[in-house]
Amino acid sequence: MTTDAKQIGEVLPAVTQSETRETASSVPSTANWESMDITILNSLPERLDDKMLDQVQAIAKCPLPKLSPCDEDYLMGIARNLSTMPRRADDAVSGEVRIALFLRDFAGYSKAAMNFLHDTARRELRFFPSPKECFDILDRWERCDGPSVARRLARQRAKAELTARHNEALQALRERSLDQAAIDALPDHWKRQGEVLGYLRLWPDGRYSARADTAGASEEVLAESRKEAQDWLDAWHRAGTVSDDGDGDGIAA
Repeated sequence: MTTDAKQIGEVLPAVTQSETRETASSVPSTANWESMDITILNSLPERLDDKMLDQVQAIAKCPLPKLSPCDEDYLMGIARNLSTMPRRADDAVSGEVRIALFLRDFAGYSKAAMNFLHDTARRELRFFPSPKECFDILDRWERCDGPSVARRLARQRAKAELTARHNEALQALRERSLDQAAIDALPDHWKRQGEVLGYLRLWPDGRYSARADTAGASEEVLAESRKEAQDWLDAWHRAGTVSDDGDGDGIAA
């Protein structure tokens, strides 16, 4: 490991807290939309500090307020407009029955959703849509009201920041620039990645440490790395934390 090992705060500010904090206050209810300041999303810098990330994650986790369903008169207008489309030759359902079924099937949808259904059906279909075609169209609809747009943007920004922190962590592991406390503070799945990539060593007690970068290293450096590994194992043996099956690798059978 290099001598200029960095503390966790220098490289990954509060990485474990930002990934794992999951308290009651960090999982807002729909009522929070009334008091939540979503304008912060319009002025965020490219990189987020921990406070900004907390605010963005609060918006990203907030359940969306339920949209009001359209009233029966509005739904009736949608149904009648669609009923002017040609019917399939094998469609034996009368016009009034068709409209009644339409009102029954889509009574809980919002005006925005039904407008999307109406416009998409008339643009893409030749005949009056079957219930399945209607539901397939509605599956493609995305809310675009203020809270839903804010939540999508918040999720994008939170993901981008956590991805950047993850990449920085792997880069720091590759450069062997994190000290042991910083390595211990990393999320477990990041440490497992570091081990797979050859940056970390997994010890028998489950702890990770920086693996010496031996690419092109001299025999002296390799010998130092082997000695360091053996010193760690000896210390664990003396503490009684590692059992040995006698094959010399320090790992129990």
